[in-house]
Amino acid sequence: MSQPSATSAYGHAGGYHTRCAGLDIFRACAILCVLFIHYLSTFSHWFGIPVKNWLFNFGLLGVDLFFALSGFLVGGLILDIVDKGPSIANWRIFLLRRWTRTLPLYYAVLLVLAVIYPPTEHLVQTLLQYATFTQNLLTPLPSQNWYAVTWSLAIEEWFYVIFGSLAILGSLLIRKSWAIGLALGVMIIAPHLARWFFLTPELFAQASGTIVIHRLDGIALGVLLAVLSRKDSLLFRYPNLFFLMGLGLIIHLLLFPTPLPGRYFRTYILTLYQIGACLCLPAMLQIRRLPVLLDKPVKALSNQAYGLYLFHLPILELINIWVLEDKIGRWTGTVIIMTLPFILSWASFRYFEMPLLSLRPKQRFANAS
Repeated sequence: MSQPSATSAYGHAGGYHTRCAGLDIFRACAILCVLFIHYLSTFSHWFGIPVKNWLFNFGLLGVDLFFALSGFLVGGLILDIVDKGPSIANWRIFLLRRWTRTLPLYYAVLLVLAVIYPPTEHLVQTLLQYATFTQNLLTPLPSQNWYAVTWSLAIEEWFYVIFGSLAILGSLLIRKSWAIGLALGVMIIAPHLARWFFLTPELFAQASGTIVIHRLDGIALGVLLAVLSRKDSLLFRYPNLFFLMGLGLIIHLLLFPTPLPGRYFRTYILTLYQIGACLCLPAMLQIRRLPVLLDKPVKALSNQAYGLYLFHLPILELINIWVLEDKIGRWTGTVIIMTLPFILSWASFRYFEMPLLSLRPKQRFANAS
């Protein structure tokens, strides 16, 4: 999950360089889907609310919306570097800007959790895995599923290191278009091969597509979308038509069983969600402004999405323990989990994330060695 600038939803792909309300909406929908499934699971447990199985697919949808948006925006910045000034220096600045956005808050939360809510098994090994984003690189998360929400962040961090290295370093050796095509091909084909050959029914049930090597293509499709935006493709000439197609695909995937047998299902069901998310994104670029009543809450959700993502699940898990141990009541727990993540994410964005983002170096495009 990512936010490419201090003011969040700015588009950099395909010539979009001003704040776009549609991208705010897209990011807000993504975080709401993730929050919805985790809160629904908690309330179902506390209050005995029956939940239809298909509702849990919203969690998968939320992650794929984030991946599509991240690939389109952050991947678009890598395309800018390749187009305007591929160099080791520019690559280094990109990584510094990227890591300034994602790592400080992540490590701050990780440190706090290590003190107040540490892993129950293999403490040092688990913390080292999370500190290096290897907790789900090739295998499922550690057995205790500690700080499980970070599986998708690990995918993003590895994607931009691998794809950026292939694209930028490759463009110094071969034609730029070939370097981009090769990098995208690797990032799309390799996860499909990994799912086809190594994602067994048992592993699929256990990990549900949360292993890094199995999910890199989700962000790669967002980058492909950024490439198409620069080529006046049909997707961007008829965005509303493709939005309806993408929305129809998503609704079908949410509500109805997908008629794919065994290995085909495990390999391609994730791809179908990713395609649906990508088809919806171009239409969102047409929404430049929102009505006054919607503007502030949507922007707030968009700005605070990263903090909400990092904060909400540990808070839910801690409060759930207190409720189960009868330290607090269910309704008290409800008030806490419905307010504390939003308060913390607001404070984090205003007083921690924004000051750090203001210190980031500007991305250069002049060729440098």
